[in-house]
Amino acid sequence: MSARIGAHKIAGVLGLLLGTTGAGASAAPAEEYLLDMAIAVHPQSERGSPASSGESNVWAQSAMLDEATRVVEGIDGVPPGEMSCPIRFRASNIHRYDGAPPAPPYACGTGRRDEAALFPESVLGEASGCANPVAQGLGMFVGSGFSRSPADAGITYAHEMGHLAGVPGDHAGWGGTLLGGSGVRTLDVPANLCQIYLDFAASRGAARATAACISGSGLPPSPDPYTPDPRFSACHARDGWCDGYGRCVDAPAACVDGHALPSRGADCSAAGRCRA
Repeated sequence: MSARIGAHKIAGVLGLLLGTTGAGASAAPAEEYLLDMAIAVHPQSERGSPASSGESNVWAQSAMLDEATRVVEGIDGVPPGEMSCPIRFRASNIHRYDGAPPAPPYACGTGRRDEAALFPESVLGEASGCANPVAQGLGMFVGSGFSRSPADAGITYAHEMGHLAGVPGDHAGWGGTLLGGSGVRTLDVPANLCQIYLDFAASRGAARATAACISGSGLPPSPDPYTPDPRFSACHARDGWCDGYGRCVDAPAACVDGHALPSRGADCSAAGRCRA
């Protein structure tokens, strides 16, 4: 898929940033795409002892995918250079590397389509991650015993998924974004990068689900596209309030009124006047 997006598509996605509803306004929950990959874990990258690594590994991978989702759905920069992009990363299957595990230098994945490989050392002898758009797989460094922080691993995962979606490997034209090259990468996901993720998810027939903190009626090109939830509005199907940056902050339902952030420790007897 070409990284060059047509002007009509860019205009359509930029339109998502306009006309956000005011604080406290009601809006139908919008959808997010669920972008699944199988995950193969090198034995040396497993957490804990062999007897206890199963549950621990699921936690580690889930935390990594949650962080990757936060990077894409959250707003880390300033619009219009940054937007909340409705992509949630999930694992369709988490398993130990099949057969004899490979030795370094590690490759860009297992060779299986739609599978990510997690390794104890850098891939290709020097990189934190790499993607193979032809095989639709990726490989990345998570450290021995998954010692790398989920936040750092999540950034790499989201970055490499962008390459699978169609961003060129040389990062040409993507400086200052999540897909920037070494030394110039940020957490920003501008509208044209979001469109690449959306097109990729649609081309794979990705499932959809209701997003917790994005409001509107549907994914583009619907006539009434989503926009980030106004600050302090309630999360969908979860007790908490949306922080206006794509993240749901846990709080009792009585503490969310859609008008202002109440002071910490305020009396919770009246709805909308406290914060957990």
